Amino acid sequence: MTMASVCDSVPPPVAAGEPLSELPGEVSVADGAGTLAGVVTEAQSGRPLRGADVSLLKEADAALASIGKTMPSATNGSFVLGPYPPGDYLLRIRAIGHHPQERPVTLRGGTVDTVRIAMRYYRCEGY
Repeated sequence: MTMASVCDSVPPPVAAGEPLSELPGEVSVADGAGTLAGVVTEAQSGRPLRGADVSLLKEADAALASIGKTMPSATNGSFVLGPYPPGDYLLRIRAIGHHPQERPVTLRGGTVDTVRIAMRYYRCEGY
């Protein structure tokens, strides 16, 4: 009996009444620092993507360096990074079975900026 690979099972569409991902609620803001809050979803279904690795990177000496620890997205797909100094950063999200995402973000001092990331699923053909 041949079993299908876990990678080949695309999640079904969201059912009527099924809860979707929401941005984090109340997020504290530090004076002069910026915070990034967001939610990671599965692009095909719209469901929250739990456990995606979320990192904020800053260019330093022509190389990207992590400015904080990588954190997993929560059960509802949400994450909060910061507070960090205002400036330009690169948001990197990785999740098993999904194409990695990178997006430039600008943190403004004394505010919470928000972002939604939809991770595209990929099949593991040829493995």
